[in-house]
Amino acid sequence: GTLDHLFSDDLYLGIYDTTRLHTSLVINNLSHSEDLDIDLNLSPSLVSFNELENFLVGVDLPLAGVARLDGEILLDLNRISSKDIHIRFGNYSDVHVRTRIYDYQSEPSLHMDLKLVNSQIDPIELRALLPGVELPPEIEGIGKSQIDGRFVGGTQDFVINAEIGTAYGIADANMRFQLPSGRDMLYEGRLITRGFNIDTLG
Repeated sequence: GTLDHLFSDDLYLGIYDTTRLHTSLVINNLSHSEDLDIDLNLSPSLVSFNELENFLVGVDLPLAGVARLDGEILLDLNRISSKDIHIRFGNYSDVHVRTRIYDYQSEPSLHMDLKLVNSQIDPIELRALLPGVELPPEIEGIGKSQIDGRFVGGTQDFVINAEIGTAYGIADANMRFQLPSGRDMLYEGRLITRGFNIDTLG
């Protein structure tokens, strides 16, 4: 590569104890940090978000724990995007997502637009991955779910528009959640159930 452009077709990178990246890599505008952009095309890779945050000095990631990632990620100092990234975390959760995340270095202004397709999520595993999001006990009580839909917003104010399949039946959710610090969760919207056995909740 040159001072402004760096590339690798087949790069193996180990960071600290856990993170192992297998990727093709293109970095542009190395000498102009405000215009820096990175294109990572990950083959199955193991990522510790805690280690990654330590490696990327000054970057405050909203994620924690360890996940397996596969797919192309584009990022600069303000934005992360992907057309189809495959993320596996915990023992159950398996997510296919199109991602746009803005202002990821500042939690108050962080904005996510995530489209989940044919994804499986365990709420307990999700809470470990997104420690800034406090899921209500009712959501954790539903347990493992199959989800298709969108999640838009920040870590404390977001909208979910999704079809959620659970062991209790199917729910179509169009809801806004607000998680003010030190206060009870606020939510509004519609939750329409189909074949839902509410008697088994509880």
